[in-house]
Amino acid sequence: MLYNSIAERFCDIHKCTEMKVGCRKMNNCDTRFQFFVSSLEKLKDGVSKFNEENDLLRDGLIQRFETAFELAWKNLNECIIDEGVIGHKSPKSVVSESFSLGILHDEVWYSMLNDRNAIENIYDEQLSQKICNNIVKKYVYALEDVKELFQARVMHHQSVA
Repeated sequence: MLYNSIAERFCDIHKCTEMKVGCRKMNNCDTRFQFFVSSLEKLKDGVSKFNEENDLLRDGLIQRFETAFELAWKNLNECIIDEGVIGHKSPKSVVSESFSLGILHDEVWYSMLNDRNAIENIYDEQLSQKICNNIVKKYVYALEDVKELFQARVMHHQSVA
């Protein structure tokens, strides 16, 4: 079956009847989700103001991407735990397991992971520009897509609570 969104797939698998963000039985996960949503909104704001010529805006965009990615993989880890898989502690293992479980489908996540790891050693202006271009053209959309998955997950936990 083809799905229009990650959230639609999640709801089909877990037999959800409506999609809305609600309370989670474990406040920790709901808080992590809300932090992710907030960081994604800040990243999108940074994308809208991005100017390649401004070093400060470039550095700020990269920092906001780091924060959003960090919260995304931690939320993905909660998703794979929901699927009964535990023991993943690194972003790489969480992203790989998310692909194995069919939670993620877009290969851009591996590129995001590589750029996130490269950020630690950015001394090269061309590399930072490349990463910013990836953020603007690809990564913000992949993060927005996975937000739907997290919203469906929160809604699912609300319905079973």
